This record gives sequence, structure tokens and C-alpha cells, in this order.
Amino acid sequence: MNNMQQRVYWPPNVSGWEGGMSWLNTNTVQGRFDLVVKAQYLKYSNHYSGATNYPADVVGETPEAVFQRAYDSVNAPWLSDATRARLLASAGELPAANVSGTKAADITARRQRFYALQAMMLGGPDGQVM
Repeated sequence: MNNMQQRVYWPPNVSGWEGGMSWLNTNTVQGRFDLVVKAQYLKYSNHYSGATNYPADVVGETPEAVFQRAYDSVNAPWLSDATRARLLASAGELPAANVSGTKAADITARRQRFYALQAMMLGGPDGQVM
């Protein structure tokens, strides 16, 4: 929260933090993206439950299908048409798009593609201002 310039229980005044674009700068953007990555780590790691909670591994998943699965998993945030198009293109360009085996490296690549899409949906420019 400190990296996002929002100290918990310490707002700048009685009305809280300013809204809109006033809180958006290069430091806070990085802080918010880092928070998304840390939240993903906690969600999928064995940190709390003692068991790793990996997302499903779908062999041969199309870019559209992995995009939709990632989008649904983060509660369908608002995405501009341009962001949606770029994320769909990224889903097809990331290394996992071309692997179909069940080797550990292939499974890891598919998971990383899923994680990257989630992070870009939540921590990307649309997630920062909406």
C-alpha cells in the first residue's frame, strides 16, 4: 500500500484519497502492478492452505479460450476494445501458445501465459483507471 501512496489508516485528509487521475503516476502504477502479482502468488501458492492451488492446465487451449478463462477468473473487469485486442494477440504470441505436450516445462509455460493475462487485465492501464 505504501508503494501505491495509500498508507492504510492514514489518508491525506478526512475525505480519503483523491480519485480520478490524481493518484496515477509512474510509482503508483508499478506499486499496483506489484500488488496484483503478489496477490496471484498468494492465491496459487501453498502459502496459506499447505497445498498448491494451480489453475487448470488445458492442453491445446486456443488464445480466445485462455483469454476468456483468465478474464472470468478475475471477475470480468472492464477492458477497452484496444486492450482486449492486444491481450488476445498476446495470448497467441506467448510461448505457451505453441506447446501441446504434458512435459513439466510445457505445463509451466501454459500456467505462466494464464498468470500473465490475469496480471495484465488487473494491473494494466484499464485496471489502473477504472
